[in-house]
Amino acid sequence: MPSLLPLVTMSIPEQLPADIVSCIIEQATSNEPSLSKLVQLSHINSVFVESCCSVVSTRVRSVIRTFMDDGVMDSLFKILESVHGLIGGSVALDVIEPDFFIDHPPGDIDIMTPSGTMTEWVGWCDSHGFVDRETGEVNPDREDSTKSILWVRMHNGMELKIHQSQSSSVLLTLLSSNLMLQMNTISPFRIYCFYPWMTINGILISCQGSPTTYDIDQLECRLIEYYWSTCLWNRPCGRGCPMIWHLSYGVGMYEWSRRAHLSYDVFAETHLQWGIGNDCYNVHCPYRVQEID
Repeated sequence: MPSLLPLVTMSIPEQLPADIVSCIIEQATSNEPSLSKLVQLSHINSVFVESCCSVVSTRVRSVIRTFMDDGVMDSLFKILESVHGLIGGSVALDVIEPDFFIDHPPGDIDIMTPSGTMTEWVGWCDSHGFVDRETGEVNPDREDSTKSILWVRMHNGMELKIHQSQSSSVLLTLLSSNLMLQMNTISPFRIYCFYPWMTINGILISCQGSPTTYDIDQLECRLIEYYWSTCLWNRPCGRGCPMIWHLSYGVGMYEWSRRAHLSYDVFAETHLQWGIGNDCYNVHCPYRVQEID
């Protein structure tokens, strides 16, 4: 799978002490905390790989710690690993692009889980005393989207939302999102980014469904550019064109856990195609269709 950004071509001695490497990384990312910067640094040598992995691991845990303590978090990662689930929504985006969330941190945490695994999550909730919860069907007749959602109120008043896919592939829930920036996700071992360039630049396009007013308000307060389509753009759509079909095993990926090479990779094991729309009316785009008068 491709990295989030092209490699950097710095020449730094392999034997550079780890504490010096940590200082370099801290200085290099102080004004640019984007995951893409860490990905670039991790390509320098093996010492940087280890140090960047540690930084991202700390970041992942720090964001999730807002919602739960370390013990609950560890058990969360265990059940995610066992059911092949993913963390998505604003939590995943906060890990990838922290600058968007400095003044407006995530208010809930989204979990995506395969069909038939909701029983495991109910048991997990019971084991941690999360008894204030509600289940609702979402799109029971659609085979390409979410089947149901379990809303869970945690002890600190924050909300956990567990989205159950219609199939054994959790990717169907992710790929049927209404907003392109929701297509960023974290497994217990890896971070995946479906539209790296747009995520890095805070550009968002609606997918096949319509975002809610709440979604748009949250985007605006985080200074994320929202477009309902690319038809009014003054440049080609590029990889964000609704007409371009993507492959699930070609997304940007970063291994944030040292155990990643031993783990199940939900994307490498699944071959799906997706697109964010059916038509393109951007006059600057070679994939556009002619509008009907």
